[in-house]
Amino acid sequence: MSMHTPVLDPVVTAPYGFRSDSGQKTFHNGINFISRSGDTRVFSIARGRVIQDIDQCTPVMSHVQRSPWSGNVVAIEHEIDERRYYALYIHLLSTDIPDNLTVQPGFELGRYAEQSAGMVGPHLHLTILNEQGDVIDPTPLLVKSGIPAHPAVA
Repeated sequence: MSMHTPVLDPVVTAPYGFRSDSGQKTFHNGINFISRSGDTRVFSIARGRVIQDIDQCTPVMSHVQRSPWSGNVVAIEHEIDERRYYALYIHLLSTDIPDNLTVQPGFELGRYAEQSAGMVGPHLHLTILNEQGDVIDPTPLLVKSGIPAHPAVA
């Protein structure tokens, strides 16, 4: 299946997994992206159905934990390689996407915010969940389609 990058000319600023945050070991449950060109538009990575456009962090979907740092979130159910996944596109500016809208790879979901509470610099945070609603490492899924999932090494 052909996938689209979540931002144009993507740069990974924080990968999935454990990291040291101010001396504390923390777990990062997604991948943070920025656009090398400064374009803040966010795109659907695959064909899917919008489950929920969550403005002001008032989710109904059980997969999304209410969190003041999330900003606005778009949750999409994707079918990739005949498997169901849920993608959470987090730290967006206010969006107005109707629930149940079918989107194609590259559909513009909005823009990532300049800043939201607890955020370290503007970025898109992409979290992927499996069909059971468990957060998974999106690295293999993205890399298989040529989408970077690790910070570039200088």
